[in-house]
Amino acid sequence: MASLLSGIYKGGDSEATPRIPPPPGACSPSGDGGRGSGGGVGNASSTSTATFSAAMESGGPPIPTPLKAVSYAMSKIAPLSLADTTWDNVGVLLEAPFPRRSKGVFLAIDLTPAVADELLSDANSSISVAIIYHPCIFKPLKALSWSASSDGANSMLIHSLLRLSAAGISIYTPHSALDSAPNGMNDWLAFVVSSDVAFQAAGLAALGGGWAPIQKTKVSQYIEKAGLGRLVSLKESRTIEQIVSRIKKHLRLKYVLVAQAQPPDHQIETIAVQVGSGGSVLQGVYADLYVTGEMSHHELLAANSRGISVILLHHSNSERGYLQDVLVHLLHIFLGEEYGIRVSARDHEPLSVM
Repeated sequence: MASLLSGIYKGGDSEATPRIPPPPGACSPSGDGGRGSGGGVGNASSTSTATFSAAMESGGPPIPTPLKAVSYAMSKIAPLSLADTTWDNVGVLLEAPFPRRSKGVFLAIDLTPAVADELLSDANSSISVAIIYHPCIFKPLKALSWSASSDGANSMLIHSLLRLSAAGISIYTPHSALDSAPNGMNDWLAFVVSSDVAFQAAGLAALGGGWAPIQKTKVSQYIEKAGLGRLVSLKESRTIEQIVSRIKKHLRLKYVLVAQAQPPDHQIETIAVQVGSGGSVLQGVYADLYVTGEMSHHELLAANSRGISVILLHHSNSERGYLQDVLVHLLHIFLGEEYGIRVSARDHEPLSVM
């Protein structure tokens, strides 16, 4: 286990709300605009920020389209070299041949038919790029045609992609790159489980302050604190009921799922977190508590047998809050305030309790 765990978060339970540190490579005008060229890695030690427009004015290559601007910004926030491309599909997944020139960016976790309809509504006529966290194109598609969209498992996806492309809307997906990045989704979830301070647009809580990932990435030697999962050590121990209350408040959830391995009054000092599906990342890691989106039945039993309690948030509930809490503000840093950024109102967790 010692080789797996690269560090422990020493923060948490803070009453202060410090500013967010800049993401890796923030001042470099060169970017990883497409798929996985590793943009931003060589400049990971930089601590200043520059908007896309400023970077272009300082001698960078002319990149006029909103898609290129968004790709540049995301390469600074979550370099695609951090993604695990042995299974993941990241970067520009849909490039509209005749793109809109309006500077509007739309954020969602999943491209569902409802989200596609929302994108194409009159209210979102200024949107030119959608950042969809999960890859909408994951398995190969045999065809992109209206006839192919008439039936089959991918029919609604193909229909949505064709409609968005025809409307001039492109899609960028960060997925596991954003999971692993400093100031990314796992740093945010570590904050959620460890702090009573709510996120505020005017003063973002510091992410990644003192913790390191559970699993290092293949390029983690170039980007400090990059990798999957986070191990949190609380300054003051809490009961599982107190942790649940904290999570529900931060994520605005009515319920979570709990598999308790200890008595209710057991004091929790360490928490291992992973957004989305955390079973494989958290396996073998010792902590008092696991917090993730989902785990299998047997993964839950294995954790409980080791005395580790588990809180499940449902898959996308463990991810969605990051878009508004953090990503909106990071995009404004790199794109400038001239870009309008909107979070989907129709993107939601598919599971509910009746």
